[in-house]
Amino acid sequence: MSNDPDRGEDADPQPEGSVARAIVEYQDGDANALGEIINAYFARLLAKARAKLGSFPHIDHEGLVQSTLRIFLKGARNGKFPNLKHRKELERLLDKIMNRKVSHQVRDLTTEIAGGGHVQNEPEHGLETEGREPDPLEEAICREWLEHMGKKGLFEAAPLIWEGYRYYEIAERLGITESRARRSITMVHKQTLIFFGLENE
Repeated sequence: MSNDPDRGEDADPQPEGSVARAIVEYQDGDANALGEIINAYFARLLAKARAKLGSFPHIDHEGLVQSTLRIFLKGARNGKFPNLKHRKELERLLDKIMNRKVSHQVRDLTTEIAGGGHVQNEPEHGLETEGREPDPLEEAICREWLEHMGKKGLFEAAPLIWEGYRYYEIAERLGITESRARRSITMVHKQTLIFFGLENE
C-alpha cells in the first residue's frame, strides 16, 4: 500500500485526497490526521502574518494564525468544504482565510490611527504618555510612511489623518473643501494598505 496520502486507491472507500479523508475522519471524531496536516502550515502562516503585519506594534501574530485555523476547523466539522481534496487546495483556502483576517486587522488598525477617532481605552492625555521612550523602528516606519504619502500628494493631509482629525477639521486647516478632505482620508487609508503590502496599486 502506498504511503503517499494524496494517492487514491481503487479499493479505498474513503474520499480521494488526503485532506478529504482527514476531514471525514475529523467529522467522525478522529482529529489526528487533519491536525497533522494543518499543523504543517502553522509556521508558514505565521511567517506570512509577520511579513504582512510586522510593522504594526502589539500584534498577536500567533493568535491570528490560530484564529485562521479555528475558522477552517469549524467549517470542516460543519461540512462547509465538500470539494476540498488535496493539500494544495487546503493551502489556497488557508491563504484566503488568512488574507481576509489580515485585511480586517489592518482596517481596524488604520481606522484607529488614520481618522477613526480615539482608540478604545486610550489614556486621558492620549497614547503618547509622558516619559515614553521613542522607538527607533517605529519612527523609521513613520518617516517611510510619510515619504510614501508625499509621493502621492498627501504629505499635508496624512499627518492630520494619522493624528485623528475629522474631515471638516482637515478641510479648515488645509483650506480645502470638505469633499476633498473626505477623499484625502479615503486615499490615505488605501495608500496605507499599499505601503504595508496588503493591496496593489
